[in-house]
Amino acid sequence: VSLLAGSSVSSTATGLDAGTITIEGFGGDSASSGRGVYLFGTTTDVTSADGAIVIMGEGGGGSGSGNAGIYLRGIETVSSTGHATITIDGTGAAARSSNHGVLLDGATTDVTSENGAVIIRGQGGGNGLGNDNYGVYANSMETISSAGMGPNAAPISIIGTGGTGTYRN
Repeated sequence: VSLLAGSSVSSTATGLDAGTITIEGFGGDSASSGRGVYLFGTTTDVTSADGAIVIMGEGGGGSGSGNAGIYLRGIETVSSTGHATITIDGTGAAARSSNHGVLLDGATTDVTSENGAVIIRGQGGGNGLGNDNYGVYANSMETISSAGMGPNAAPISIIGTGGTGTYRN
């Protein structure tokens, strides 16, 4: 799944009947850049009021590098303005290098929630020969935040498991 500059996915419904946004992708078998889900561009966003946001991706079966499960690159936002939970869950490909589970990159990229939990989970890939197969890799991004306050504030969980490789996994 590729959502490029100007793409917008949103749910404005509120309450118990609010719809869930699900984006799920599996990368193809290519030498490199077989990303499961790729969101790119400062005008690209995924937003919801009360319906959950679920983004799941698995890198393709290529032999090279850059087969991230999920790559959010220089996007505007993935955000919840109400009680929607945001879940981003990716697995990198079993390929050589830079096969991150979840890669968050770019000065404008943010993941924010008012009152819903934020869960970012990634499993790095790798085939034992390369490097830099992080579970979750955040690089020069804007923010991951929850605006909720008090005992019912929304939690933020970032869970990453490195893949296999020679170093920096």
